[in-house]
Amino acid sequence: MKKPFMLSLLSVFVLSIILSGCGWIKTEKEFSNWLDGYTDKEGQAHEGFQSKVDKADQALSDRVSELDGKVDAQNEALSGDIQQAKEAAVAAAEQGDADTISAAQDFAKGLDTAVREELTATAKGVADKLMNAVADGDKEVLGKVSSLNEKSQAQAEALDRLESAIADTKEGVTANQESIASKPQTIAVVNFGSGGASLNAEAKATLDAVVEAAQSAPADASILVVGHADGTPVLGGRYRSNWGLSQARADAVSKYLKDNGVPHSIESVGKGHTSPVAPVNTKAGRAANRRVEVILQPAG
Repeated sequence: MKKPFMLSLLSVFVLSIILSGCGWIKTEKEFSNWLDGYTDKEGQAHEGFQSKVDKADQALSDRVSELDGKVDAQNEALSGDIQQAKEAAVAAAEQGDADTISAAQDFAKGLDTAVREELTATAKGVADKLMNAVADGDKEVLGKVSSLNEKSQAQAEALDRLESAIADTKEGVTANQESIASKPQTIAVVNFGSGGASLNAEAKATLDAVVEAAQSAPADASILVVGHADGTPVLGGRYRSNWGLSQARADAVSKYLKDNGVPHSIESVGKGHTSPVAPVNTKAGRAANRRVEVILQPAG
């Protein structure tokens, strides 16, 4: 409300300047008197307008309070109606259930006698069928038992034959094992480089396994070490021929076995290039032929 009032004062001030310029207001005293009168009039008008606004606000607030009270009363009445409707519905449902149960009981009483008679007849028929089925089942069971007995007898006979065959097989295996044990067996093969008789790391690892296995060999068994060459002509050096080279290889293996604790008798033999195991015209074949065989020989 202050903003319109200030605008009015500003308008008056502007108007006074205009009037002064036009000669309507001659002195400052006249202007001051005129301005005071105008200001009082505008102030009274503003106070009257503000009073009207306050009264309108109060009337509106009273009306809102009145409407709120009416709404609360209506809500309370509606809640009571809803509760009454719920109680009425429950009572109706309970009465309906009671009537239904009573009618069902009356109907059941009327059917009780007939149902009992029907159940008795049905039970008797089922019992008769069961007795007949049992009698027929006994015959079938007896037949199956007889068949099973025959099968069991046949299976027992087959089992006897199988056990006999297994026993024969075991005897044959034992005989074969004894036959094998009575023959010399090659238990290790080590290879050498061309023209040399030195044992490399791989050869020593193989011979270490021979040393360990020899501990469980029969005490009267012996070991034969046979050296071989690849047939390449020996052109000078420590060895004069493939015979000498193969013997040197066999001697190197024999010495390693003895030095590492093999307790059996050891014999070393060089066979030159007379017993190749691979073609002599290939590099791989010649490498395979440069070898020493360790053979376990049974006593006798």
